[in-house]
Amino acid sequence: GDVTTTIFEVVTALDAISLYCCQVPCSSISVTMVSLMVFFLVGLAGVTIRPEDVPCRTFEEIYPSGKELCENMWDDAFVYETNLSMAFTMWFFEAENPNNKVAERLGWPPVDDCHLEYFHKEAPGPEPDNFTECHPWKDYSCCHQATVSSVRKIKEAYGNEWQWDRCGPLSPACERFFVQEACLYECEPNAETS
Repeated sequence: GDVTTTIFEVVTALDAISLYCCQVPCSSISVTMVSLMVFFLVGLAGVTIRPEDVPCRTFEEIYPSGKELCENMWDDAFVYETNLSMAFTMWFFEAENPNNKVAERLGWPPVDDCHLEYFHKEAPGPEPDNFTECHPWKDYSCCHQATVSSVRKIKEAYGNEWQWDRCGPLSPACERFFVQEACLYECEPNAETS
């Protein structure tokens, strides 16, 4: 739609310290949206390209700031927001999802269906007690427990070319960033409305 989603209190912190993943040993981030677009475009042209043929680059080389990460990694789906009351969070510990209040402030209607394709539910709802990897969304989620049951399951869900560690092992903090980003994408009902 015409409404551009705002995102993540974490991006403000990312901007202040360059990028979160680059502050921890995360020297060659595996898959970037730029690399993925190369795969997609080459696939449309009928040329075969392997993930190992796309050069690995660091986050800092691709996204010099948190703002650029926010506004470019997800193909203009989000805008950088410094007003935290208007920005989605990628992770939370509150009993109620704080992104609901942000969506309300943005004038969005309450979410009662999930709009993304692939592994998403038709409508958000609760998940079982073993829903632990993306636990903030246990009570109201657009993802199924089976989709996000483990880091490995999340990482491998979309195939080799989408795996975040294809260029080598990541630091635990960097891998956690990718897990949190995947949980937001897979599970957050409000992200589905933009």
